[in-house]
Amino acid sequence: MDRRSDDSSNPRRNFLKITGMGAVAAAVSGTLLGTAQSAEAANVNGGPLPTKWDAQHELVIVGGGGSGLCAGVEAVQRGVKPFIMEKQSSIGGVAAMATGYIFGGDSKLQKEQGMKNCSREQWWAKLEDGTGWSEPLKRVRDNSNVSPVYYGITKRNTQLLRDCVTEFPALVEFLLKYGATFQPLDQRFPFTHIAVKGSLPRVFQNVADEIRQSGGTIVTETRATKIYLDEKGKVVGVRATDASGRAINIKTKALMMASGGFLNNDELIKRYMPYWATKGKVPSAFLFSDGGALFEQTGDGIVMGLEINASLDDMDAGFKYKIAPKNRGDAVVNGLALTQSPMIFVTPEGKRVSDERLNYTIATLNLIRSGAKYGYFVFDETAMSSTGAKNYGFAALVENGTIFKADTLKEAALKAGINPDGLQATVELFNKDFDEKGVDSVYGKTGPFFQKIIKPPFYVSEKHYPVRFKTEGGLETDERTRVLEYRTVKPIPGFYAAGATNGTCTASLGDTMQCGRMSARYIAEDLKTHNI
Repeated sequence: MDRRSDDSSNPRRNFLKITGMGAVAAAVSGTLLGTAQSAEAANVNGGPLPTKWDAQHELVIVGGGGSGLCAGVEAVQRGVKPFIMEKQSSIGGVAAMATGYIFGGDSKLQKEQGMKNCSREQWWAKLEDGTGWSEPLKRVRDNSNVSPVYYGITKRNTQLLRDCVTEFPALVEFLLKYGATFQPLDQRFPFTHIAVKGSLPRVFQNVADEIRQSGGTIVTETRATKIYLDEKGKVVGVRATDASGRAINIKTKALMMASGGFLNNDELIKRYMPYWATKGKVPSAFLFSDGGALFEQTGDGIVMGLEINASLDDMDAGFKYKIAPKNRGDAVVNGLALTQSPMIFVTPEGKRVSDERLNYTIATLNLIRSGAKYGYFVFDETAMSSTGAKNYGFAALVENGTIFKADTLKEAALKAGINPDGLQATVELFNKDFDEKGVDSVYGKTGPFFQKIIKPPFYVSEKHYPVRFKTEGGLETDERTRVLEYRTVKPIPGFYAAGATNGTCTASLGDTMQCGRMSARYIAEDLKTHNI
């Protein structure tokens, strides 16, 4: 019996039915088409192939974000002309709005600026021992003084991620070539490379220009809805809906899914992260002021993969969290400044929630644990003059009212809506610890960003809420980014995944871009050797 049409032996199909994912599949395959489906299109797993293909391309890339675009330019440089479809009205995706942090060792910039103790092997060791990252939730949920710490990398096959680490110097060279500029590196954070604001969108535009000039195609407002398999289980095409609402069938030798994560797919979240879909639910960061999604991140590629029995990896990892205003359209105090400036983060009662230097993800989780719905950044003129504040444009945020400024701490607290007595007591203890102990007695904060909050004027941000902004987990692949079938654990011929859709990689910005580049390289090699 054809496994694609055997409901009784297909737990993936049953999952689609039982959990309501059939409705999600309908949204991906039907409602969002803008036109009525054909009977053939409604048969999401198996059934006849199209009697007529509307187009044919050697490589189809679903997703025109950072991963898909990096893959596209790598492909054209290897003689493969990709067809890239992006469902949004513009290219770049979430990567174009990222803060620009990438991590790794042995880069050209590290060597030129004399950074020490920052080799690729050292970075890999930090990833393996759990100190190289603190996201997503799976890696931080028990990181407290009374709980065990998660060690190691929670991927079934770590080789793909290992290869991303190995090729990090090439990624930096690539970004520099296409117009990225970076802030000066800091020996305190020797693995951290921060792209100057606005330079990543420039990279993606330059990459897109080269793709088009080299014979590749990029279309927007075009949504993939279905993967076609032949009788041998090989991917042979994809169904999509173009900007006019017309359903199109595209034949291809290789399909790369780089359609992003599942941040806003409630059904997938309920299935794989039930606590965070209900009791622990927090809103998405990518929302307009009216509540609409800025980037859908509906897990289309993951859903389509499930429909053809693809395996999944690390889906329970949880979200990456940060602190942001209630509406995505509002100005934001970048939580990364917590690790680069002497400041504290407090609840409406003026109480701190964590050692601020650790990570804004940890600060967010502790804010949730505290029961407070939102919190505030608090700092003085010393912090306002710091590198972190300058890097993230705090002066402009004071001008537009995102940060309140006052001559006294009490006045600043009242402007923001914080309990002034509570904040005053917190700051007094903080300053006393600095003078008498040299270490924070509440959370153990030390180092260059443990400084007294004493120099006027004082600053307090507007309300910042816990929000989710990235998912980890997705389609499981081998080290050549070939998507695996869940029962045989063998590659589905012609099917690849990159970026946040690839659950065997990570959703970290640098990894998503490098994963796309490597995937395109593997596809070009497989096409050349007829290994698809």
